[in-house]
Amino acid sequence: MSHSGLVCLQGLVERDPGIAEEYVEQAFLSMGSQWQVGNYDLIIERAEALFSQKVFDIRIVTYYLYSCWVVSPRAQLHQILNSLNTLLEQDCDVWLPLNITSRNCESKGTSDILLQCLKLLLKKVEQRIGQHSNEQEAFKSSCGLIVAEMNKLAAHLSNHFQLSELVYKIHEIRKNHFDELIEYDPESQSAENESQELNCEEHLIESDSKNESTEKGTAQNCITRELNQNHAASQLECHSRLELYCSHPLKKLIRKIELFDELISQKDLFKASIVNDDIQQEIDNFNPLHYLPSIFKRFAELRVVNEPLLSQHLAVRDTSYGQALREYYAVDMEGFFNLELEEVNNSSASENNQDNCHPFSPASGSKLHYVTESDGNLNHYQGNHGQHDFEYAPEAVEFDNE
Repeated sequence: MSHSGLVCLQGLVERDPGIAEEYVEQAFLSMGSQWQVGNYDLIIERAEALFSQKVFDIRIVTYYLYSCWVVSPRAQLHQILNSLNTLLEQDCDVWLPLNITSRNCESKGTSDILLQCLKLLLKKVEQRIGQHSNEQEAFKSSCGLIVAEMNKLAAHLSNHFQLSELVYKIHEIRKNHFDELIEYDPESQSAENESQELNCEEHLIESDSKNESTEKGTAQNCITRELNQNHAASQLECHSRLELYCSHPLKKLIRKIELFDELISQKDLFKASIVNDDIQQEIDNFNPLHYLPSIFKRFAELRVVNEPLLSQHLAVRDTSYGQALREYYAVDMEGFFNLELEEVNNSSASENNQDNCHPFSPASGSKLHYVTESDGNLNHYQGNHGQHDFEYAPEAVEFDNE
């Protein structure tokens, strides 16, 4: 790599406890001025001087990493992301601004400062990728590495729910600019995947002289590494969806849960007990319409509008036919949706034995009918649909597929 600062950031770093807060703030403001006019070379020079003085303020690191990417070959984006990931994996006291750590507000400050810095970095990265979209061939040799580092960054940020906006942005950048390149050129898969495969092979070779249990343990380690590789990608989608539906009350509740976790970790049990009582009270009175309005508002509206029509089917729901439909719904929701029912007249049915008749019959597809076998005083019925078997007494209905 052409920049000594990147090498420094990819290793373990320590902050100089004697550095003056005013000195760091002045340096940051000066670099901000250079950032505005695009003097990236000066930013790199000043930042590397600060790194040599054991100053690793995340705001300065953000300026530095993007500047390195601008003045370096675009293939180095994965190295930029790797440096960022390595730094964030270390204790936050190393990279948080001194004005945050000196006031003992790391809890809120960590999320806030990461949101500000990485939001800026991701915005600039996305803009630059878009401006050079005709040069995507330059990414083909390293797009797998870039995606791996993006997934790692997303996994780290997912530990802070307040940063789900950033997780979604990473997912968006990866999907729009890199996933297609990986599909287009399978040979450009990440070196991380190759490294994992090599590690698996090495472990398997070493296990030849060991017993079967050791071999199973080695194989399990390989599987675990492969599962971990996809863990960040699944978290991306999870947090992206949650961000779309999450209301302010739910975000506040999640923050309380995070605060409870942090207090327990610090052994501050008295304050943790207060937070615990508050959380429990909210859970006891949990109202989905209040916490997840985007999901449940439509349901509530439909229920109110259609309540008179829905109530007309109460009598049928209490019959064996209704019980069978509920059982069918429980074991196969999609099959229940596709089940076609047709109203029929049952004039011959006895009014005193409504449980032994049904007002519907299937029009096509799955069949529904009674099995009425009597054994003494106990009526025993069986039913099945596809691979789902069920039976209940004294009444039941059977499903078949033609």
